[in-house]
Amino acid sequence: MRKVFNYRRVFRIPYSFRRFGNFIEFNFDIPATFLANLTVAFLVMLFFWAKIIQKIIPHGFTMWDSILLVGFPISVAFIIQKVNPDGKNIYRFLWGFISYLLFIKFPKNEYCHDEKLAHVEEKVHFSLLYKVRNRGGKKNGNTNTHEGHPE
Repeated sequence: MRKVFNYRRVFRIPYSFRRFGNFIEFNFDIPATFLANLTVAFLVMLFFWAKIIQKIIPHGFTMWDSILLVGFPISVAFIIQKVNPDGKNIYRFLWGFISYLLFIKFPKNEYCHDEKLAHVEEKVHFSLLYKVRNRGGKKNGNTNTHEGHPE
């Protein structure tokens, strides 16, 4: 009897951290993708806070600053982790969408069966429609084109 083993679930488990050095240890796992998203969001918010908000409103560090610097990056990291458009990672989706915009939509390229077509400037002209009248058919009625007279 043949046994088939499916290792897909094992290899799809994301890499995670439970310990940071010898001094911080958690009882739960922190996924590496979440940690990377959190770090990038924190750095963006720190730059935004230091360059823009501190110049507009010079003040000390308040509760709103802590919410802006800690709470907002955590919520952004959770949202990025949960959003899966078309069943893809958000970064793969954005990469595909931006490449579509830059290479297909904006240059107005045309494709047929995944092959790029040479753009030909042809104008399509439509002729006027004419009403076809029934000349040899029934009186006060129309006949279809597939109805013929038995001969």
